[in-house]
Amino acid sequence: MLSILFAFIFTTQAQAYMVISDVDDTVKITNSGSTTQAAWSGLFKKDVFPGMPEMYRAWSAEGAPLHFVTASPALVRGKINELLTHHQISAASLTLRGNLFESKLKYKVREISKIMDRFPSEDVILVGDDVGQDPEVFLALKAKYGDRILVSYVRPVRARDALAGNTPYVTAFDIASEERALGRLDFLTMGRITLAVVKGDKTKLFPKFAWCPIEIDDTGLPTDSSNELGAEKVELFIETLCRERQSDSEILP
Repeated sequence: MLSILFAFIFTTQAQAYMVISDVDDTVKITNSGSTTQAAWSGLFKKDVFPGMPEMYRAWSAEGAPLHFVTASPALVRGKINELLTHHQISAASLTLRGNLFESKLKYKVREISKIMDRFPSEDVILVGDDVGQDPEVFLALKAKYGDRILVSYVRPVRARDALAGNTPYVTAFDIASEERALGRLDFLTMGRITLAVVKGDKTKLFPKFAWCPIEIDDTGLPTDSSNELGAEKVELFIETLCRERQSDSEILP
């Protein structure tokens, strides 16, 4: 009987998975929609969205390799490596776009497919934003690989209508809450990520160029439907912060 029990335990381990992520406006605050600001940020800044480094470190702690695929030019490879090292994010690979005339959609689908084909036994978590074409890239990959895509997280920086089929997130708490609900994150780790969000630099949580939800209800954000302890406080925190930002912008000349 014991031998059967042990065999059951050791043959029912969770399916291995990896994380494939964008960098700009996903981890790093870049404003990649502005060529000037993106260039400045790419060369001189290491600002990240609060809680995101903790989220990637949590995935690493669970044994998930982190692969980064960015449309940034190859000349900033050193800067991105510095950024990841600075925030203690261990990258299994970093892919940058060599041909800047190639469409981001074609480039990312091809390069992410290469990684998935190289590790066919691993499922995938995708993380990106809606400034470029990540939503379309993720949908194309879902059509190609089906259930191997466990979830695709998209930060609605512009809040454009391209998020259907993806899971939106505005802070790392959204991702942590969803990962906790899916059984890939424990309560204490989620708590650390939550603290990093609410205790972080508020100006970095929602930069001026990014969408800031003053009402989370009916947005489809995981925070809206989360049953986790503290979810309501995080929701109130975000809404208060965004309303204050809106008020400040309204009184500016």
